Amino acid sequence: MRAFDWAPETDSELVANSVVTLLQRVAGTSVQDIDGLISELQILRETLQEQGARVERKLAEYAHLSQSAMQSTKIIAESLAQWRQVGDWSPHTAH
Repeated sequence: MRAFDWAPETDSELVANSVVTLLQRVAGTSVQDIDGLISELQILRETLQEQGARVERKLAEYAHLSQSAMQSTKIIAESLAQWRQVGDWSPHTAH
């Protein structure tokens, strides 16, 4: 074999090896990027679940408070109605 014939094979092998190395790096980086994104998405999912649970608790508290306020208002209104019927209270004597 002549040195001239050997050089193109070496060059094409070097190019092929460089391409393979480059593809491995790109694929490795892409896989690392995807793994990083998956981790970030899992953290975001946990955060959203925690915040969703917190919002549900706050809504339940608000509903309970609202229901208690409505019951108190109903009791007060019924008491005022009873006072009016008995004559213990009238809007004219409240002044």
